[in-house]
Amino acid sequence: MSQALDQAARRLERRERLPDDEAEALFAERDVLALGALADRVRRARHGDRVYYRDDLNLNHTNVCAADCGFCAFYRKPGEKGAYVLSLSDIEAKARAAVEAGITEFHVVGGMTPECDLEYLEAMFRALKRVAPEVEIQGMTGVEVDFLAKLEKLSIEATLKRLVAAGLDSIPGGGAEVFHPEARKRMMATKIAGDRFLEVHETAHRLGIPTNVSILYGHVETPAERIDHLRRIRELQDKTGGFRAFTALRWNPENTALHAKTGAPGSTAFDDLRMVAIARLYLDNVDHVKLPWITIGKPMAQVALNWGVDDIGGSAFEERILDAAGARTWALVRNSDVPRYIREAGFEPVYAYGSYRTIRREEAVA
Repeated sequence: MSQALDQAARRLERRERLPDDEAEALFAERDVLALGALADRVRRARHGDRVYYRDDLNLNHTNVCAADCGFCAFYRKPGEKGAYVLSLSDIEAKARAAVEAGITEFHVVGGMTPECDLEYLEAMFRALKRVAPEVEIQGMTGVEVDFLAKLEKLSIEATLKRLVAAGLDSIPGGGAEVFHPEARKRMMATKIAGDRFLEVHETAHRLGIPTNVSILYGHVETPAERIDHLRRIRELQDKTGGFRAFTALRWNPENTALHAKTGAPGSTAFDDLRMVAIARLYLDNVDHVKLPWITIGKPMAQVALNWGVDDIGGSAFEERILDAAGARTWALVRNSDVPRYIREAGFEPVYAYGSYRTIRREEAVA
């Protein structure tokens, strides 16, 4: 066992936190099997054999975006070919079809444009609740909330209160990217700074709104910048306890300006496993580590369940953001397939309803 792994194992036995320098050293660990075994111990202590999944509709209401981040293949400028803004009637029709197919969560994220102002979002959430009052609305990344607040000249708190009054239940983790300012420069991120993103989530936690948090990894960031990102998450979680899950989002390079400029090829399978395992070991105060299978493919998602992951997402009724970057696996699964993938990997599938409330899937659909 390497020195880095030995130190991590000793920390785990003593129930001590993994410090930054030791966590960073693990990103160079070649024995990923041993690293996975450590993360699996932590994961099983929390969740046993349980793996959470869900059925959701990804409602990407617009790809028109004021930001033009180089790592993103989804956004379009106003008037550009392929730009769209969904009408509320189109959104309601998509929601009805998805509910009939059995989804139990609306995942609402999109671009930032004045066309989709606070009034538009409020009307959308009210429509979704009319279609299915019991379905959770997880929507509006911290970046989108900040944009709305500035657009409407409101505080973050006032903006969130209006969204919740209209039907918002929780906030996803997307838009975090990598918090370190130097990493953000290299990855051509034009969104809000990491500190502002965390401020939005801290405000949400204070208001009792559960949120997730993520990292977009595998492009031009360094191991030290990944650990800096995880440290900021751990510190805020110590303060608020409001993060319910950490989501590892693998960067898809296809069709992005960042790939064209740098040639960054994306992560390797070993890097994917290191990322989730180290997150599981480091984030001792975040209950769930999620690696959506739609970002990484079904076989790797099954493998990652032994590297600290306890949530692989579920069947996405529709998804546009990853599809724009060349990740087309989302179209190749039925909602009945996901529990089978989990069982084949030797785990127990547990249907997650809303904020990790568990229920038999047939009861949720009924």
